[in-house]
Amino acid sequence: MIRNLILLACLTHGLFALADDTPVPEAAKSVKASYDSVVAEAQKKYTKAILPATNEYSKKLGEMLARAKDAGNLDAVLQIQAETERLSKKDAGKAGKLPPDATKAFQIYDAALAKARAGLKAELKDLHAAFLSELIDIEKAETKSGNLTSAVSIRDYRQQMEKADIVVSSGNTRLTKAKETYDTEIEQFKKSIVDSIEKRAEIARKKSDLKMLEKIKVERIAFDDLGELASDTPQAVLQKASLIRSRLDLAYRTAIKECTTAKKDQEAQAIDKDYQEFKRNPIGVTAEERAKCHILGKWKIGEGPNANVIDVFADGSVVEYIASGAVHTRGKWTVERSGTVLVTLQNGFNSRNEFIQRDTIRSFTFKDGAVNKLTRVKD
Repeated sequence: MIRNLILLACLTHGLFALADDTPVPEAAKSVKASYDSVVAEAQKKYTKAILPATNEYSKKLGEMLARAKDAGNLDAVLQIQAETERLSKKDAGKAGKLPPDATKAFQIYDAALAKARAGLKAELKDLHAAFLSELIDIEKAETKSGNLTSAVSIRDYRQQMEKADIVVSSGNTRLTKAKETYDTEIEQFKKSIVDSIEKRAEIARKKSDLKMLEKIKVERIAFDDLGELASDTPQAVLQKASLIRSRLDLAYRTAIKECTTAKKDQEAQAIDKDYQEFKRNPIGVTAEERAKCHILGKWKIGEGPNANVIDVFADGSVVEYIASGAVHTRGKWTVERSGTVLVTLQNGFNSRNEFIQRDTIRSFTFKDGAVNKLTRVKD
């Protein structure tokens, strides 16, 4: 079965065509190549059309961020920074919560994108119609020449192309929709958790239970700052959050696979980078589970060629070495319920890779979303 032809106008990357599953007949390859060429030109036009709006929106965000900082408005600063990061990542999803002036700027920007997409869609429809007309001409020519097998293949290919839909959207359609669904569901989940925490706090206040109030206060801070839940959170709540994350996780993996299969390596890498960040910072997990996700990757202690670098792998292993490359220690890591990461260095080596010690214990703890004393090495 043919996969519908979907033409994607990305935020600033322009146009991408997801090829259908039907092979192009030999007699139609030249026409198909010409069609791909004019589609590429449409890509350039779209990119050029949205650039002024993108630059203007980016400029306004910068100005609003400066004003919010001057006013000491923390919420506004964080919201604008998140939107600026979304824009820089070319994330095609909806904007998050924004201050009123930023919301208005986004609406103007979004309207400009919608106008450009509408123009692009009209052009793509015309190009597609012309492509189908050329296929009809080839089909007739092959029939007149007696090349009936070729004529039949052209006809079948044309009929499949006639069934194809042309959809102009921002970014990978399914991934974008999955992100939007995730944002909606995770916000609803977060609201339910906050409501539950507030109800528990109210009960504790009525009982004058100061110890419980302090515990609840710590839980609220951990959830607001990190999306982290208490270790005694009911399993049903943890499973609900896991289900919400799993759907977006699947959408990421599917998008990466599709881009890789289509030889869109750069697009696949960009999506994978976003995916890794998503996995490292899950919402709705305990401190223990968050640590297991966040600890994975490369960390360093110090700067320069003599800095210690620690690679933490999903299989529970650890390799520590100096930045210049010589192995220093090998070991394993575990996480306690509190979120403390324990690293056991089983085989000690000096900078010359000579054995010097065994079973050295180091403990790394999470604080404010990072590993104490360690700095993550960017991918």
